Amino acid sequence: MRASWGLSIALLCTLQMSASHVADAATCTCKNPGKTRVVTPKRVRSGLKGADDPAFGTYFDSVPSDEKRSMYVSDISPSGTVENIVATFGGQQGIDLVPGAAASAATGQVASYKPKLGNPKPTPLSACAFFARLMHEGKRFLPAKSTHATFVFDAAFYYADSKETRTSIVKAFTDYVLSKGSPKAVRNIVLAGGSRGAALAYLIAKEIRDRREWDHVNVFASLFEGVLNEEAGEGGSSKIEIDNPLVADDSVTKLHGRYYAWKTDVNAFFPNKARLNVFQIVAGQPVGFIPGAGLTSLVPGAGIPHGFAYNDKKIDGLNGFYWQHWIVASHLEICRSCEEPPTVDLQLEWVLKRLAATNASTADASEKR
Repeated sequence: MRASWGLSIALLCTLQMSASHVADAATCTCKNPGKTRVVTPKRVRSGLKGADDPAFGTYFDSVPSDEKRSMYVSDISPSGTVENIVATFGGQQGIDLVPGAAASAATGQVASYKPKLGNPKPTPLSACAFFARLMHEGKRFLPAKSTHATFVFDAAFYYADSKETRTSIVKAFTDYVLSKGSPKAVRNIVLAGGSRGAALAYLIAKEIRDRREWDHVNVFASLFEGVLNEEAGEGGSSKIEIDNPLVADDSVTKLHGRYYAWKTDVNAFFPNKARLNVFQIVAGQPVGFIPGAGLTSLVPGAGIPHGFAYNDKKIDGLNGFYWQHWIVASHLEICRSCEEPPTVDLQLEWVLKRLAATNASTADASEKR
């Protein structure tokens, strides 16, 4: 059972949704759209006394039932052998007692995917979101015939959950994503997400890099402001504040909250950096900030979610594996909008360059062998 103040965080997120207007993935336009896809998400577990959907095997057995009932996942399998895996993750969207649904710039999902009653129905994925444009612009490296796609609309990866629950979710999704291909055949794994979905992608990248049988696979993590649980030191995070170096105007702080990130030692968190590529876009606006109220936590002593950062600089390949870019934007804009700020463009430009560089070096190494 999640901590009691988890409900307050979820309520706060719900308030923020109603208080903020963001042009989400459903209404985005772009110059170079990909293909619009329609998928039907499945719930890992349905109903109060229901069993896990057989499609998910035993991968989620260790995850608490409450979380499994909030998980919505969909997959698109290729026609040929899986050589690439792309997994995208939506952000935190409430809890079972306070259900929520939100769009995502990573997956392309729309907020209407989660029904109030009954089973999920077919839902469109935005052609301007990260996934659709990646498959279009990166088809040289990720051809549809050999690329498996996993869409995690809601991972139930709550900031306020216990360490045990969060750990079980990271392992479950790592196992599930890796089950879609063989380490003998897979060449590239691309993970992308926003907010807590980005945190999950970041932690899955670490899990994959720690598994020796996947050592030869290129791993990419495109993070739309990943939010780690700094209270628990999740992912190498700490309670040391790093101010956004681009915010010097007090009027911005008064309107949107104070922009700072929690200092995170990404260098120490990833001991194995081979074929690893991580890009964090961060602004540092407090998650759950309500204009006019200025509060981000409804429970005394609870953590205040912010994005994470290594330092207050733009980073172009720390030890060859970590990139970081500061911007000034609201947290919801970064995670849900495919237009402004241009975070989808930034992530696409980065991952396409890294795919080109990494796959070229992999091919060179294969030729030498």
